[in-house]
Amino acid sequence: MKTISIKLLLLISILFIALGCEKDDAIGEGENSSEIQEVLSKTLNLEDIPNYDKVNKSIQKLDKNLNSGANSLFKNLDNDEVQILTDDIIYMTYAETHTYTFKLLRNNPQYYIENIVLHYNVKTFSYDEYLVQYDVNDQEFIQINQGSSLGDDVDVLITELKGGTLNSFLGKSSCFRVCETVNVNCSAGGDHSYGQTCNGTADQQPYQYQSCGSVCIETNPNPPETIDDGGNTGGGGSTPGDDNVLTNPNPNEPCETSNGSTGITGDDGCITTVDEIERGNLLISIGDRLSISERNWVNNQAPLYKITQINQFIDELSWRDRNEGKDFAVEVVKVSIENPEVEVDFENEYNLNLIQFESIQEFLENIDSESLASSTLIDLQDNIVNSIAEFTINRSPLTPCKLDVIISSNYNSHEDCYDFDNVNTSLSGFTTPYNFEQSSEVNSVIDGDYIFISLSGTLTTGLNIQGYGLFYSETIIIEIRINRFNGEFDTAKIIR
Repeated sequence: MKTISIKLLLLISILFIALGCEKDDAIGEGENSSEIQEVLSKTLNLEDIPNYDKVNKSIQKLDKNLNSGANSLFKNLDNDEVQILTDDIIYMTYAETHTYTFKLLRNNPQYYIENIVLHYNVKTFSYDEYLVQYDVNDQEFIQINQGSSLGDDVDVLITELKGGTLNSFLGKSSCFRVCETVNVNCSAGGDHSYGQTCNGTADQQPYQYQSCGSVCIETNPNPPETIDDGGNTGGGGSTPGDDNVLTNPNPNEPCETSNGSTGITGDDGCITTVDEIERGNLLISIGDRLSISERNWVNNQAPLYKITQINQFIDELSWRDRNEGKDFAVEVVKVSIENPEVEVDFENEYNLNLIQFESIQEFLENIDSESLASSTLIDLQDNIVNSIAEFTINRSPLTPCKLDVIISSNYNSHEDCYDFDNVNTSLSGFTTPYNFEQSSEVNSVIDGDYIFISLSGTLTTGLNIQGYGLFYSETIIIEIRINRFNGEFDTAKIIR
């Protein structure tokens, strides 16, 4: 009996040691593992999601309001239909909250990918509603549908809804949401990004998400101050807070339209986006006046709102002004490519909102700072020398426009030299989009063998059609040095 007890005791000891070693191994594996992912995501159908009753109630109310005749956000025509699809819902959990991302299907989509996102508000214990749109082109749409990541340069637009309509309070307040794409790399070594192979555990894999944080602008007599109201990280980041709205693009299936372009699969066939229709209409209107690169910008790169603005401008032109109006539209395209931040006010008198001075600088860089040619005309009878310097403006699409500066000097027989008399300026060549207005003040100083002359003026380029306009305008200074003994130019240059 004693022998059996000893054997049993030994067996228990061996099992204890074995279990202890196994537990140590498990702890060791845990120490080598990364931290638990801060954002967890999976795809579910509506009947499988947590909080089913509350979410289903929100979706049914949204679906009803989105299809009401009073809803101008989605329904442009009485037969427009909006559907919130309840399969393949992206469920994301983070911090103390979560989001549900639903596919949106309508017969007048603005973008290839449009989603409805429900974000659980931990303060109100209810769901906030958002429309999230991705400004992707047809190829990006197909690639994302096939599992590719969202490009960092893709604009993500988020609009807060209230019962399926625009949240009027947020629209009138100084708060708005800004989205950014967050990439979290593989934590098992190698620093692999989303879409690359990561030899790690499930919670070490790289992932990507869009984080939309609330930003408020304080409006008071003091200088504006940006207030970040985005939880822990405001507009996003690696540590999202409860206030951040996290999502990922949830695309519908691509299809091919009857004209061979890419559309969205709907219940009754392949749907063409408003984006594609607007771009196609603009190319029909002015495509023959654009270069290949400009047509590519219209088709793939231009923001939809700018394309829509130009189309509306052209549509409202009278037949008498349509040709010049299209020239103006081409000018808008050219300038928008050079400076994407330019905004054109089509409703009031010409107004070009130049966000930064660089846009003026870009305009001036197209002008030769040094005179490329000069000539001298001598009037022996009146003892006058006219020296002409030409500055070429390279931006003209046809014959270059030239700014001519003409210096007149009178012969001084007492000192056997020439004295400065006056200066005039004029434009020659292709002058249609250009104007130069010389100021009345001209300064001249004699220094040894030379006369130094300085004048200024306003150089403007642009078009003006029936009160609409697109102008760059800036004061430039022209500095000239004349040889006193022959009246000819020594140097002539533009100071920017």
